[in-house]
Amino acid sequence: MPRTDKRSVLFAITATQFAVPYMVSGVAVALPVIGRELGASAVDLSLVESSYIAAVAMLLLPAGRLCDMFGGGLIFSIGLALYQVITFALGFVHDMEHFVLLRLLQGFAGSMMISPGMALLTEAYPRGERGKAIGISITGVYLGISAGPFLGGIITTTFGWRWLLFTGVIPCLAALWMAVRGLPLTFRRRVEGGFDWLGSILSASGIGLAVFGSSTFDEPHGMHFLWAGLATLIAFLLWERLCAHPLLDLRLFRGNRPFSFGCLVQYINYTATFGVTFLLSVFLQYGKGMTAQEAGTVLVIQPLTMAVFSPLAGRLSDTMDSHKLAGTGMFVSVVGVALASMIGLETSMWHIVAVLLCVGLGTAFFSTPNMSSIMGSVGARHLGVASAMTAVMRTVGMTSGMILITVVMARLLGDAAVTEENITLYMQALRTSLMTFTAIGIPGIMLTFMAVSRKETA
Repeated sequence: MPRTDKRSVLFAITATQFAVPYMVSGVAVALPVIGRELGASAVDLSLVESSYIAAVAMLLLPAGRLCDMFGGGLIFSIGLALYQVITFALGFVHDMEHFVLLRLLQGFAGSMMISPGMALLTEAYPRGERGKAIGISITGVYLGISAGPFLGGIITTTFGWRWLLFTGVIPCLAALWMAVRGLPLTFRRRVEGGFDWLGSILSASGIGLAVFGSSTFDEPHGMHFLWAGLATLIAFLLWERLCAHPLLDLRLFRGNRPFSFGCLVQYINYTATFGVTFLLSVFLQYGKGMTAQEAGTVLVIQPLTMAVFSPLAGRLSDTMDSHKLAGTGMFVSVVGVALASMIGLETSMWHIVAVLLCVGLGTAFFSTPNMSSIMGSVGARHLGVASAMTAVMRTVGMTSGMILITVVMARLLGDAAVTEENITLYMQALRTSLMTFTAIGIPGIMLTFMAVSRKETA
């Protein structure tokens, strides 16, 4: 691609990487207001988030395979256009049933944007520049996470929640303009073989059931959905071994340490670190007496640290051993989680800041090098599926972390809400969760350093 095209691709991917988490975190802040206006129950509000996350996860692998078969440019652009239309339409909804339905469709469109993202960057940028490009795009994610609660709160309070959705279309419009300029939008077959329809149905059903079951784990039906999802995913893997043209070529995992170990540690990292923000948010408000706005101002340290250091991590991964860089980042993240497990009611704010800086810095230096390593370990015909797998591992890791927190909370607090009266029990749950996350993260450090292939060590 010409250089101007590469820059257009990078801008388009980075803008969408910003827009999706911005919309997720922004809507999360506005949910109480949306619920009051639309007369939603607590279950309805949980469906707004869980339906979106499940929908995104369900179509990641099928969308990745379509990108490998026909090229990612058209899939990405169609998903981006649909995402804008659905997001804008959400601003006109007047009942909760249609809001949840459109949120589900928004997730499907989002998967068509997310799945090809890393594959498009890998195709556009040569190995010596790829890490820097991936680092810049990942910065968009962390800026979106940071801006969503802050701007979402201001827009919702000042103009109303509908304007949060209307303004959320703006970065997508800019991304679509750049995508049309920089991406090939032709629909032509690039690899031989048919599309694995049964594998797509099994994977989408299994991931959707597992994610939805995870998000409702504390409900009686949540466990049933989760087990049904896991059983369906096992059936999916068995089918993929038999299928002539599988959705997910399991040979990618055999003898390819950068890919197999990279995907595994992607899962471990997000399992071990994702719940830190949630746990600290509750602690700061009930243990330290902060308002939600004050707690949010403190917690934004973590994603801002990620946003600042991700481009540097990307540049370094172009010239240094990406496995050592990612392993060092994983180590720093786990140190941050271990520090968080030592928090008590008398802990100073400097300790909290140190935790957020450690987790943010470690994640920045883990994510980009690990992503670059995974994408560089497969051939051009598998880039779409590899890109989708990184997103699947991230989503499944985050939901696994939240399941663990839910289980610990249920055992120690039961059905009781967190209050100043039972904050001691909450602190016990916080420490138990974070000590478990630390234990999960330690083998992840070792696996990250081991992800180098035998060919590279020879």
